[in-house]
Amino acid sequence: MCGFIISNKKIELKKNSNLLKHRGPDDIGILESNNIKFIFNRLKIVDLKKRSNQPIRYKNLVMVFNGEIYNYLSLKEKIKKSGLSFETSSDTEVLLKCFYLYGKKTLKMIQGMFVFAVYNEKNKKLFVARDHFGIKPLFYHYDKNKYLISSEKHVFFKNNISKELDLRSISSYLQYGDYQFSGDTFFKNIKSLLPGHYMEIKDKKIKIRKWHKINSMKNLGTFKAAKSKLKKILVDTLSLNLSGDKKIALSCSGGVDSSILAELSKKLNDKNLKYILHYTCNDENDETKFAKKLNKDLKYRFYKSIFNKKDFYKYLIKSLMIVQEPIGGLNNLNALKAYEFLKKKKIRVLIDGNGSDEILGGYQHYIDSFNNKKKFSSPPIQGLQVVFPKKIFQKEFLRYKKKLNLNSNPRNLMMRDLLGRKVRSQLLQGDHLSMRNSIEVRFPFLDYKLVNYCMGLPYNYLFKDKIGKYILRQLLKNKEINTPKRSLQTPQNKWMREFISKDLSKLISNKKSEIYKYKIFKRENLIKFFNQKELSDNSILEWRLLIIFFFFKLLPSF
Repeated sequence: MCGFIISNKKIELKKNSNLLKHRGPDDIGILESNNIKFIFNRLKIVDLKKRSNQPIRYKNLVMVFNGEIYNYLSLKEKIKKSGLSFETSSDTEVLLKCFYLYGKKTLKMIQGMFVFAVYNEKNKKLFVARDHFGIKPLFYHYDKNKYLISSEKHVFFKNNISKELDLRSISSYLQYGDYQFSGDTFFKNIKSLLPGHYMEIKDKKIKIRKWHKINSMKNLGTFKAAKSKLKKILVDTLSLNLSGDKKIALSCSGGVDSSILAELSKKLNDKNLKYILHYTCNDENDETKFAKKLNKDLKYRFYKSIFNKKDFYKYLIKSLMIVQEPIGGLNNLNALKAYEFLKKKKIRVLIDGNGSDEILGGYQHYIDSFNNKKKFSSPPIQGLQVVFPKKIFQKEFLRYKKKLNLNSNPRNLMMRDLLGRKVRSQLLQGDHLSMRNSIEVRFPFLDYKLVNYCMGLPYNYLFKDKIGKYILRQLLKNKEINTPKRSLQTPQNKWMREFISKDLSKLISNKKSEIYKYKIFKRENLIKFFNQKELSDNSILEWRLLIIFFFFKLLPSF
């Protein structure tokens, strides 16, 4: 798990070599070929020796690779049969030699999370690919045949790429809660390579193609057979996720997803998984008792990270400075503090249950759509539809509002959350916050084989008695924690009422707030709307306002 920079521009190698050091504190590799510069910062997880440092070369190919190829050992055996030998025990060398033999077909052969780039020194073609669901980030700037490619956005700003805002992306965030739904970012001059896509640059031309689509499996048989198959696939992918040469922690909320991962990991008797990490705000929503109930039998070492009110603004600012775009809810700030805790404990790898709700129907809006045939006119969040009134926006800003093609059946809602707005933004933000602390986070539920299987499950296997993830719940041995999904998992709403809303009101009223330099809000109308609005059981709109005001305030410092 690492970070890299690739460019054919005139960039200062020494300055750039440290920009992503937090992503890879163990080694810095620099290579230049045909005026193409490669800078690589390595975090050692598999094969800890110098021989696996990057950039790596084989024949006429140069490669940099950020991620993990979980099935690299089986691929290695296949490659050996072709007559090639290996000098390291890393997944990096396996990936490079697989690409040497099979080219683009490699993408259909690998399981894992990855962004990798291969430069062919003979035909001068640069090939860059991103994993199935966008677990690892990839940004690029291309102008007049010159390009800069990087794992994080601040690299562009440090190389004099303009911070000019993309108001369409700002509009999508404010009005729909969308973050990374397209290849656009919040900055006009920085694009994001879409998940499941590759990019080729050659002869002053850039070509982008989609390489992955979900192929949902059909004819899955009886519920009993489907449950057995689900368990087998989950065990297989979890086993692969537990590979490596570092000790591993499991993020455990006490909910169904992390609990199943913990139970299955113990059954695998894996030697790498040593710790349970539970992070909490220690309020009435705290789930420590569920996490401890689970660990009572499993007997991992239990760590607890606590996020308090006094941490709020410190970590709000920290998170925005790290991610450099609007961020999701309070749980992101909580997670950042937990990653700092792991770093102090010298733990480098964390297993996370993200993605299970989207592939197995865990969220309330999926359940509502199934049970009540409920239709949605805007993207639901936590089962809710929340929209700002048009009157608070400037007319010029409203023209950026896009039309939505929102099919409200459960599968389409799940697919939209998985491939667009929800999971993708969570992965990006989680990657930046964890990698700022040199922590690699792995997501067993986002293995493409598991996703293909789950996306073919019939609705009656997913939903029962107004509860989602029914088939997954049947795999859980500890029935004490097999409760309906708890919608309130942080005190965000409570804190908003107690102190955040007052501070936000001051920001909105202040004529000098940076956001008013842009033609987004009608200030008087926004003040009136905010003062009249009663804080409800959710704080979604208030959170968006808070984040966008701080985003604009911090923008000059990015």
